[in-house]
Amino acid sequence: MASIGPKRADGRYRARYRDGNGKEHAQHFARKVDAQQWLDTVTAALVGGTHVDPKTARTTVERWCATWLEGYQTRRPGTVKMARVHIALINAEFGSQRLADVRPSQVRAWTAKLSGEGRATSYVYAIYRRFAQIMGDAVHDGIIPRSP
Repeated sequence: MASIGPKRADGRYRARYRDGNGKEHAQHFARKVDAQQWLDTVTAALVGGTHVDPKTARTTVERWCATWLEGYQTRRPGTVKMARVHIALINAEFGSQRLADVRPSQVRAWTAKLSGEGRATSYVYAIYRRFAQIMGDAVHDGIIPRSP
């Protein structure tokens, strides 16, 4: 359920909603119309299945890669070692960036840069696929709504 409370003593409006897990989220706005637009956007995301918890959405690429790698430890040692090498390259480019802020154009520019550095096309593709796999798992876990 989403609602906008009456104007508060400080002159702001409190908009709030409950996500699919029943957790309440709220934000304050100076104008009621802004609060309603925010609620409309959130409601559309909830109905469309693309809603992401705002706190979870702050996860950085580096932090998610570390979490992802923990679950990847069941693979063969050589496979895990190669994943670590790929993740080091991913983190060098995107590590401090929030997962939700990574854009497809950035990924294309990064792969072009890797190719320009003389890396083999097959190796650049392997790094790209690793990043796609990591981002796809972030979508599957509900951390981001879609993969870039």
